[in-house]
Amino acid sequence: MADVRQGDNQVQGDVADNGVDVGFPIKIGGKANAAAPSAVGENDRVNASFDLQGQLRTIGVAPALQDVGGDVAHDAPDAGDPIKIGGKAYSTLPSAVANTDRVDGVWTTQGALTVAGVDGTTPRAVAVNASGQLEVDISAQQLSPIVISGTVTADAGTGTMNVDITAQTVGALSVDLGSNNDVTVDGSVAHDAVDSGGLGPVKIGGRAQEPTAQPDEVADEDRVDALYDRNGYQRMRGDFDVASAVINDAVSGDNTIVAAQTAGKRIAVWSMFVVSDGTVDVRFEDGVAGAFLTGQIPLQTREGFTHAAGGMVPLWIGSAATLLNLELSAAVNVHGHLSYSVVDD
Repeated sequence: MADVRQGDNQVQGDVADNGVDVGFPIKIGGKANAAAPSAVGENDRVNASFDLQGQLRTIGVAPALQDVGGDVAHDAPDAGDPIKIGGKAYSTLPSAVANTDRVDGVWTTQGALTVAGVDGTTPRAVAVNASGQLEVDISAQQLSPIVISGTVTADAGTGTMNVDITAQTVGALSVDLGSNNDVTVDGSVAHDAVDSGGLGPVKIGGRAQEPTAQPDEVADEDRVDALYDRNGYQRMRGDFDVASAVINDAVSGDNTIVAAQTAGKRIAVWSMFVVSDGTVDVRFEDGVAGAFLTGQIPLQTREGFTHAAGGMVPLWIGSAATLLNLELSAAVNVHGHLSYSVVDD
């Protein structure tokens, strides 16, 4: 039982210092103050000061700050209940402060850590998603690049780094290689394995074009599209818009078989058939009295020949803007036809 002494109005407990605790402790309290209490003289007895919610006030003599320290040292095993840190929740970015000012930690209204967006108004959440991946909310930055300064290291366990740019519908992912060109892009399905999902090998393709159409000409050393037909077969050349020229000539000397094309266009001959009414030598030339495309081929009455490229390379290709000439050694009728196409210079 507590010892009550008359006269000095003292209440003392009945368990000595360093004794085993027993019974019911006497609860302590104090005086509630909305503001700091008035100062008293040195060595005066004072009331314990509490705020209006009953919490002990720890305000020291202004402007001194009160340090709150944990009871577990650095690099010691964790124990007890840690003091949690937090900050101030914002749905928009807080106002700017002066350099070297103290600032609040900034969090979203859901308690996620935020980083400032370059738009100057919207905080961006940094969080780990359900799959354990770190995500940065850049939903409002659709038209801006993601800039990473420094080194990005792939996961040591898998050697891969994944970048999801599905939201960047109008942007592009840029990688500045600098002087480092040994960067590879690998799919997740091996060669000769069954193709599956959207994360298969990085497939190559090109631009579909009607096989008879000629692609637009580019300058030397320019980069060009790979060309495919409309069924997905790769085009090897676009020179298959084949035309036929009739051979029915009898003038000794020069006979135009195919007229000269426009500037930058050349005549490619793929096949021919020629037969003669009499004895004559025939020779194809690149232009009137031009470079020989064949030797002189001697023919007798009702003799002839046929010749075809039989592959992807034509028999010959003439010079740009130059006609295809048939030279006859005599005024003898020769007949037949010739298949050709017009190609770019």
